[in-house]
Amino acid sequence: MRSPRTLAPMLTIAAALLCGAAVPGAAMAKEKPAKASKEAPADGMDLSDAVRTNVVEVQTAIEAGDYATARTKLAAVDAAVTTADDRYAASSLRIQIAQKTNDTVLGCQAADELLGMNRLTGTNLQALLGRQGNCALEAKDWAKAERSFSQLQTLEPGNAQIADTVTKLRRNIAISGENIDAQLAAGQVPAEIGLRNNFAKAYEARDLAGVEKWGKLWVGNYPSKANWRALIAAHRQLTNPDEAVNVDLMRLARATGSLEGERDYFDYAKYAYNRGLPGEAKAVLDEGFNSGALTSSSQAASEVRGLASGQVAADRASLAGFGRDARNARDGVPAQRTADAYLGYGEYDQAIELYQLALQKGGADANLVNTRLGIALARAGRKDEAKRALAAVTGPRAPIAGYWSMWVDKGA
Repeated sequence: MRSPRTLAPMLTIAAALLCGAAVPGAAMAKEKPAKASKEAPADGMDLSDAVRTNVVEVQTAIEAGDYATARTKLAAVDAAVTTADDRYAASSLRIQIAQKTNDTVLGCQAADELLGMNRLTGTNLQALLGRQGNCALEAKDWAKAERSFSQLQTLEPGNAQIADTVTKLRRNIAISGENIDAQLAAGQVPAEIGLRNNFAKAYEARDLAGVEKWGKLWVGNYPSKANWRALIAAHRQLTNPDEAVNVDLMRLARATGSLEGERDYFDYAKYAYNRGLPGEAKAVLDEGFNSGALTSSSQAASEVRGLASGQVAADRASLAGFGRDARNARDGVPAQRTADAYLGYGEYDQAIELYQLALQKGGADANLVNTRLGIALARAGRKDEAKRALAAVTGPRAPIAGYWSMWVDKGA
């Protein structure tokens, strides 16, 4: 049944009261109050009998300032809703009560309802979009807020504050972990800023699992030297690894070209030298001096290079004999140690053979052996085999093996 024309003023008033809520932060866009407009749907609506009766009672209570009664009667309206016009009338009353009582929760609900009906235009639509956007901001629902303010921006293209809000929201969305997960699930590459931000937050929280997760996503998609260095440095700082692990991390830094400065070259060489790898220590320091990262004033580095240089000839000459002994040994520990030396000299084929022998004989740390077998295979260009060896690594070395596997995919 068609409603009486006495309802038309009520509905016009409802449209006129679509005013703004407080905006969190000066940089965010403000809603602007809607004006009564002939564009707002008013008369000509078909309301069911029960709704029409209760609508009048709600409106009467609102005008009398009796908001408790208005809410009670509004519940009766909601219970009787059967048509689209009924729903529109109920939501229009809801927005009035929210405005009069500063009930932001009710106002947010009404804004969503009215916008979902796609019936508003002009200033009323703008007001509701502003309210919805601010509701989403309060809830930190950046995606919803961005949708609301972007739509508002199309209606007010010259509004610099709204444009600034949209820009800030899109930045927030870019760094949202939830948004990144959705992008990854859709097969999309997230923006670097978001991946880097989540990596940094995980590092600040000393969350090693988070550093590994976000670091792989960040560096895997944006494998620059600086990014590799940040990932390797973060892992070292959070885990305080022993020299054996440090050698494998610094080998990765060397492979990715991310060694930087005197400290990196000296630490790497010191770890290698202390692990009985004079050839690797000398090679790293030679690179550091040749690149200018180390200079004649780098006294400690010069001393280590001198010590390593004096041992290289005899060490290298001994490897063939150690290899023969390893093949006759009861377990794989001698084979692993000899393979380490060959790896340090860049003789990858010999290292691979002896690491595989160490695994066959047993007795050596399988996770260490598979890590270094993977490194040797990767450096030899045998990528598929390298990834299989690295995938076999478990325990504390698993993240390091994962980083090396990522290098095989992205940079080898």
